[in-house]
Amino acid sequence: IDAIDFTEVMVNPNPLGRPRVFYGYRGRQWYAGDHFFESHDEVKNYIQKVCEDSGRGFNEENSIVDAWLKDGSRLAAFGFKVSPTGPAFTIRKSPLVRPAMPISKLVENAMFPQLAADIFEDLLVKGHANFGVFGRTDSGKTTVVRALAEGFDPDERVMIGETSFELSFPHLPNCLNLVEVGFGDRKIITMGDINNTMLRNNPDRSIVGEIRAGEIVSASEVAEVTPGGFITTGHAGGVQELRSRFPKMFARGGMELKFDHVDNQIATMFHFLIFFGKPSDGIRTLTEFVEVKESGEYNPIITLDYDEYAKSKQRRWIYNNAISKERLNQLAFE
Repeated sequence: IDAIDFTEVMVNPNPLGRPRVFYGYRGRQWYAGDHFFESHDEVKNYIQKVCEDSGRGFNEENSIVDAWLKDGSRLAAFGFKVSPTGPAFTIRKSPLVRPAMPISKLVENAMFPQLAADIFEDLLVKGHANFGVFGRTDSGKTTVVRALAEGFDPDERVMIGETSFELSFPHLPNCLNLVEVGFGDRKIITMGDINNTMLRNNPDRSIVGEIRAGEIVSASEVAEVTPGGFITTGHAGGVQELRSRFPKMFARGGMELKFDHVDNQIATMFHFLIFFGKPSDGIRTLTEFVEVKESGEYNPIITLDYDEYAKSKQRRWIYNNAISKERLNQLAFE
């Protein structure tokens, strides 16, 4: 196996023996064995060493820790009373050492059809569209954004805001990454601060790494003012789930968004919505590609044929509707 394709390593406690190790590869977790750590104390000592190198503490008072390795990989550690069976951690590989997967490879892996790839590259990227990529954890959201960014014009000014460093575009000379900064349980630099910085710096493209909660308020402003394309990711399995989450996220940002206004708010932020899922075979899959009209209506362009998958476990997509003439004309102008 080519280790460059590994995405993460997970170490879990084992009440019956030595800690177990797993690794992420091609969208699935695989068992690596229990021979890497002698004991739970060795895992705890390892976590404490990494945290110490990162200026963080791992102890009774700081039993859940996010820390960074020197190469930019992210450590999420759990121990003490919060993890009663023993310490555990996950290291997610830095994007600096994990090259982006080309769009052609995603098509080859049956993540989406060639038609979707052509639309994403020709219209979303070259047309400087505003779009969101949504799905549950490990459904391929970041993978798709990194692949599409390979088509960005190197002359563009791109600004990226994230809660953790996952997006890296070495081919873009005028690209700036900004990441939340915390000290203990307190955020010193928040996603709201980063989004406000984007508003003042007028990038050609703005990417907000993931919308989880209250940062949606400032991210919505970034979407409305970025002239050449706003991109974000988030957790939602479909349009209805996204519509349900919007008022809750705005509420966490201190702003009320009545459900009657949700569709208009989504329409001001996005031209398109892309949804991904991950079935039991571990292959990340496009489930829906939707145009958001200015009227707040949703126009499904491509959807997964669930009936076919239920019968044959084969992926087939249905081309439902054409993108509206008004949206095509706008993208052609951009």
